[in-house]
Amino acid sequence: MRYILERKEVVPIRAIGNTSTYCDYSYRWKGIAISNSLEALKMHCGKEMRIVDRDTLQIIYSGE
Repeated sequence: MRYILERKEVVPIRAIGNTSTYCDYSYRWKGIAISNSLEALKMHCGKEMRIVDRDTLQIIYSGE
């Protein structure tokens, strides 16, 4: 079983066409490390990070 350490990244939402610009933001999760050891990733899991099981995509641990 492998685990993925993911970090929350802020993404600006862009307007459609040239009518106006929006200053809204969303976020997405970006994988930054993969390991077979859950404890090794927990040491590096900080605020706005999570650990996900690679096979089932379930959240195993959350730093929030």
